[in-house]
Amino acid sequence: MNLNTFIVTSTLIAASTAVNIQAQETQLGAVPMQGGMVMPAFRYMAEHGHLMVTLPSAVPHLTPLEESNPDAHFNPASPWYKDLDPDQEGKAFNRQYGFVMDGTSDLLPLGTAIWIQILSADHGLEAYTYRSISEDEQIWTPMFGTKESSKIFEWDMRMFHPAFVAPQGSGPLTAEFEAFVVDTGTGERFQDIDGVTFTLQWTAEQSDEMPELSIARMIVLTWPGNFANHHLESTSDLGYGEWHMMHATPVMMDGKSTVILDPSHQGMYFRLAPHMEQ
Repeated sequence: MNLNTFIVTSTLIAASTAVNIQAQETQLGAVPMQGGMVMPAFRYMAEHGHLMVTLPSAVPHLTPLEESNPDAHFNPASPWYKDLDPDQEGKAFNRQYGFVMDGTSDLLPLGTAIWIQILSADHGLEAYTYRSISEDEQIWTPMFGTKESSKIFEWDMRMFHPAFVAPQGSGPLTAEFEAFVVDTGTGERFQDIDGVTFTLQWTAEQSDEMPELSIARMIVLTWPGNFANHHLESTSDLGYGEWHMMHATPVMMDGKSTVILDPSHQGMYFRLAPHMEQ
């Protein structure tokens, strides 16, 4: 028996066993917050008849799981597995922002509540209602306009931490919101209290990938720019075909009227024709 071979083989088996045990120990059944709580605090000022919001100075960081918890994976049965797991879409995420009522807030009028509406968001940013009470009770529901969900969150004014998600490499992102008071019986805005707009921000790593350069073979037609009273016509049969007006708006390039056509127009014939007098 070759003793050296035996020792190497045993080491590989032991290492493989250790990796399998480690992977089992780091299967996550919940979505990490990715840091300490960052709490926008809402306050109703009865004397002035309006809402206000105090934003914390900390800015959360959108982080993928493979960065915050290396070698960890989510339970494949969890509803966020496809979005967040490194073996799936592996998106960056953060749950640090939490909506909360300021302890110094005046009481809202009876039968009213504060609802929050997203007004705009940078491309790629998504939001989800998140809850993980047990393996049998897990919630991952689109909100704030994500996947055609309602843009309005009907807040019950208890502390609430949505999950914000974005593709890796998206860079810093922002979203603008409006908080307003509604009559909970009708769902209509309570006109006696002014709402407030606010902006949430996230930092994130910018993608290091170079943009992909593409090239296409196009058909470029030009004519002198002083022939503005002419239009393009085309036909596929120069001998017997009919000429048809092309609904292509020319742009000025280097003093010439220019129309750029895709390659599907290859083999066609073109001409300029004067506009008919009405």
